[in-house]
Amino acid sequence: MDPTLSDLDVVAQPRQQADLPTHQLPNQYVLMEKVSEGGMGSIYKAQNRFTGAEFAIKLLRPEFANDERAAQRFAFEAKSAMSLRHPNICRVHDFGLTEAKVPYLVMDWVNGISLGSKILRDRRLPIKEAIRLYQQTASALAHAHQSKLVHRDLKPENLMLSRDAEGRSEVQLVDFGIAKSLDAEDGLQAAALTKTGLIVGTPVYMSPEQARAEQVDGRTDIYSLACVIFFALTGRPPFLGPTVVDTITKHLIEAPPDFNPSLKVPSDLQKIIYKSLEKDPCQRYNTMEEVLADLMKLTAGVSLNHKPLSRDRQRVRSRLTLLVWFTLGFITMYAISIGLQTLMGDGGGDSGLTKNNKAAPTNHPSTKRS
Repeated sequence: MDPTLSDLDVVAQPRQQADLPTHQLPNQYVLMEKVSEGGMGSIYKAQNRFTGAEFAIKLLRPEFANDERAAQRFAFEAKSAMSLRHPNICRVHDFGLTEAKVPYLVMDWVNGISLGSKILRDRRLPIKEAIRLYQQTASALAHAHQSKLVHRDLKPENLMLSRDAEGRSEVQLVDFGIAKSLDAEDGLQAAALTKTGLIVGTPVYMSPEQARAEQVDGRTDIYSLACVIFFALTGRPPFLGPTVVDTITKHLIEAPPDFNPSLKVPSDLQKIIYKSLEKDPCQRYNTMEEVLADLMKLTAGVSLNHKPLSRDRQRVRSRLTLLVWFTLGFITMYAISIGLQTLMGDGGGDSGLTKNNKAAPTNHPSTKRS
């Protein structure tokens, strides 16, 4: 039973906005303001009326009220997130239905902004802060993967930034709404909630195999996280076209762009990102733990020894091809030049000789007259 006013001392009552949802949450929660809106749910800042503790409450959007599949996916998100316990994963405390049968889940309130909002404001992250963000998110995802969960929707808006007690940046991974379970039983349930061949995720940060609606594993998160970190370092995603189709095509066939030298991104950090952005999952890191290990080497000043990346091999092949064509062209032009000179030399010699013969006086022996 919910606490009542007679049971507890009540903290100062928050003023509820008039345009907030009217369906009734459990008595202890009071919605304060709407924070954001996603594909299926809306996020609200809330407060426990008895303790004053702040939470984020996600409510299924009204247009999905009668959508059984959406309600099941919402429940799957709650189950997935509640199974995770990691300092860089936003904790889900509760899940249930309001009196109007609207699904909701209660999460930690992160007092900060999303990575997307921060980049919009500051243009890019400093190198050290980006590396710290990379490490923390990789650690969070390694934990999720160990729990047989693949996030599948990594993007700047799903990384919430705050400050720890020492003033350093700290990340909280949120929104497991389209997470994929690698567990056999849960995987069948998750597959049933997604139509076969349906592309799910955010195209700007989507792995090639995810864009092709193929089976995915933890390596798809490795790729997407690298896209997010590229965005954090440069202020722009590595692949972005004028349309969704163009963007997906770039993920499928284009090599990632170079970092602007003026940004001074360490070469070893670039290696980690580019290896994570390999088109073929087999050419990437196998696990997020491997990514984390290389990031730890980076911060410790240990040099990384990677095999040549596909983008480097492609450049070498392009240069060799260009060199071969240049050499063949030079040889061809040289041969043509020699042939023309020979031809013109032979013809020019005959003509000159004829002319000289005609111009030269005829020298006949002459007899002197006495």
